[in-house]
Amino acid sequence: MKKIKRPLVVAAIGYIIGIILGLYLKTNMALLYFIIAVIAIYFLMTPRKVKKLNIYSPRRYIRYFKILITKSTLFLFMIFLFISYLIIQIKEKEYDDVYEMEGNVKAQGIIVSEKIKKDYYNRYIIKVENLKFYLQVDENENLEYGDYVEVNAEYVKPEPQENYGGYSYQNYLKSQNIYGTLKVKNINVLAHEKANKIFMIANTIKNKAKENVYKIFKSDEAEMINGLILGDTSNLSDKIKEDFQIVSISHILAISGTHITYIITGATIFLNKFLGRKKSKYIIILILIFYMLITGNSPSILRAIICGIVLITAKLLYRKNDTWTSMALSLLLILIYNPYLISNAGLQLSYFGALGIIIFLDKIHLPSKKKKLKESKIISGIKNIVSITIAAQIFIMPLIIYHFNTFSVYFLISNFFAGLVSEPLIILGFTTILISFISIHLASLIAIPVKWGIEYLILVSKMSNLPLAKIYVPTPKISHVLIYLLIPIIIKFLYEVYSLKKDTNTKRRIRNMIALYKYKYFTKMRLLTVIILIAVIFTFKIIPNRLKIHFVDVDQGDCTFIVTPRNKTVLVDRWRKWV
Repeated sequence: MKKIKRPLVVAAIGYIIGIILGLYLKTNMALLYFIIAVIAIYFLMTPRKVKKLNIYSPRRYIRYFKILITKSTLFLFMIFLFISYLIIQIKEKEYDDVYEMEGNVKAQGIIVSEKIKKDYYNRYIIKVENLKFYLQVDENENLEYGDYVEVNAEYVKPEPQENYGGYSYQNYLKSQNIYGTLKVKNINVLAHEKANKIFMIANTIKNKAKENVYKIFKSDEAEMINGLILGDTSNLSDKIKEDFQIVSISHILAISGTHITYIITGATIFLNKFLGRKKSKYIIILILIFYMLITGNSPSILRAIICGIVLITAKLLYRKNDTWTSMALSLLLILIYNPYLISNAGLQLSYFGALGIIIFLDKIHLPSKKKKLKESKIISGIKNIVSITIAAQIFIMPLIIYHFNTFSVYFLISNFFAGLVSEPLIILGFTTILISFISIHLASLIAIPVKWGIEYLILVSKMSNLPLAKIYVPTPKISHVLIYLLIPIIIKFLYEVYSLKKDTNTKRRIRNMIALYKYKYFTKMRLLTVIILIAVIFTFKIIPNRLKIHFVDVDQGDCTFIVTPRNKTVLVDRWRKWV
């Protein structure tokens, strides 16, 4: 078999498609494999030689796919597609079995989270055998991480999506590996410190760090630092979260590649002096793993840390790090850990933002007025911030609209101003927390510019109050999002075909093909296109729309919303008499 270029990328794509088929399409695998086998035979067995120049002939275009789709590539793709599809089927069966046990249950398990305060109760995560549940206890009940408890509780199945496009609490809990909620009636603590020792040490260090942060900063500032450095935004106010989201700078509150870069750089400078280059790399890998345990397992954290470990491992093996391979490996490991994270907005934004930077950053050049003179570091840094923001936003903008139905016209300005302080703020935040384990007073001195930086970020987030800061947009279809994502890739490809100095046979063929289309059809098709466009517009105006009836299920507020073919709307309230 021919050697596969970037096999992990092929494996990751196959794994993702298998998950999607298992979750959403419920496709019969026998039928699926038959269809793919037919396509494979047609693609791989069709002769390469084309005798006649015919732009309508499928054979003319199949040879371009053959460059990418070889027998070995297809074989690897199908293996991972089949594996992920089976995993999803097994997981779905497991969830369905648990959902059937609604009612009173008695169970023993280990508390594997800190307390989360709610309005009328406290919430923990309990691990019963290999399954995790939310544990809802009285607000006066306090448990510790690692407590082994016995509970008599009512199991509550999470609610699925009731309305089209609505929120699915069930899918959200699946993305967290949680099987539902246990509402405690009676609880007994049987033993303490029964959780994994490494996890308990990490939890103790995290709690100590958070305690020191609250000693140094005011409450709102401490919550920002905990989010920025420790990845814990659970206590951050909803107002601050909303403001950051509206102006598209919420990524600052998530652990990202920037954090990992500074950890690697700082640890390398410090450890190289004492251990040497090779030994220090092993220690840095352990530091990254421990930092992952402290900060949690959100997709953005896992992506950044796995990519960081791959980068260091490549240096240890004297190999060149391939960004696409490390990204594919991190995504594959995350989805093996929990395939339901495929629908997680944080994972999608993290990876598509990174892909936008990888694909488009080198093509986004801000012009310089004085080309012969070297730019200052400040000007170069400003251009870098703007370029990264534009490159990332190319891919994440449609996802923000899809998940949050909002769009901000100030995203470029807000990211520019936030980017000016984010990097020094991360460095000083790390330094403050590390020094706090030695001296709170010394850490408080270092924290002074950190406080200024936090106030500055909050001020930037206040752009959410400006006009047009939050434009509501209807949820686009998945097909529309995919088309949008393809358009910039095609534009970039055509730019490379026509603009880059390095020429290849493939690029010449594509240029000739486009020229052939333009020569044969462009002039003739212009008039026909205008006629078709007018006909389509006229048709939409004279042909009425379909009658649409929406049944809205919001517990005690059920109603029926009707949209007539002439766009008239009727709301029918389904009133109930409660006895």
